[in-house]
Amino acid sequence: MKSYLPRLKKANELDTRVIAVTSTTYTTITRRIVDFDISFEEDHQWGDAIAYTGNMDLQNIATHEHSLFF
Repeated sequence: MKSYLPRLKKANELDTRVIAVTSTTYTTITRRIVDFDISFEEDHQWGDAIAYTGNMDLQNIATHEHSLFF
């Protein structure tokens, strides 16, 4: 079964200046989206940025990346 949950990319897969990436796969015939993935750079400290200074705001960044799908 395909997992639709975001995954953390390995450190060498994303440039450390990149926080997260959304990639979309679609068919060229129907132009329908068939899959999308959100990848988060694992070298960052993720969590609640309001409660813990220095954390990447996971909810905010995930919401932004998810909005790119629509």
